[in-house]
Amino acid sequence: MCISSVAVGMAWKGKIRNAFIKNFALFAILESSLSFLLALYLVFVQYNPWVFSIASLLYASMISLFVGKCVMAFKAKLWQDKAREDFDNTNCIVSSVTAIIGFAIATISMPRLDIAILIWGVSCIADDIGWIIVYFKVKNELIEQEAV
Repeated sequence: MCISSVAVGMAWKGKIRNAFIKNFALFAILESSLSFLLALYLVFVQYNPWVFSIASLLYASMISLFVGKCVMAFKAKLWQDKAREDFDNTNCIVSSVTAIIGFAIATISMPRLDIAILIWGVSCIADDIGWIIVYFKVKNELIEQEAV
């Protein structure tokens, strides 16, 4: 993961950034589709821990890093100075609260593995839908910024 992060970070400074920002919706849909299809395969066709591990590693180390870089660009455009600090703090709180709720639910009633994987696949879609909406709000500004 660290090697992928370094490679993506270095590549991000070049033309790849422009391509990903201009086509973010396509890449976000690709990310959602791959994760959801992986979840469906694992739940309904054959659960194989190696398929899950390798696909998750590729998913997490490549696609998610690029989508995360785009999200970083959106945040810089939408929130600045104190507003950015407030957003990051609120985001951290919400992430922590949802993790606590998820842990509590899993402790009380651990879902079966197939249900957990299906929830993961649906969650990936929900996350990307939100960022696609944000992308369309800031798309023109980001593309203009790249042209300068």
